[in-house]
Amino acid sequence: MQTLKMFLKDEAGFTGAEKAVITLVGVGMVLVIGKLVFDSTKTGATNAGTQITSQTSATPVSMQ
Repeated sequence: MQTLKMFLKDEAGFTGAEKAVITLVGVGMVLVIGKLVFDSTKTGATNAGTQITSQTSATPVSMQ
């Protein structure tokens, strides 16, 4: 961990291209996680809508 901190602090050790690669990897991870969440919520909403529309009404209960 100490060598990573030294690498990041060293001006010659962390170039602009490396910063760009790390940034793109981070953006890619965010996009993948966003896609997973979006697909999951879409599936959940579809399942919930199917359950709601396929339910039948309950039979009335007589309280006599």
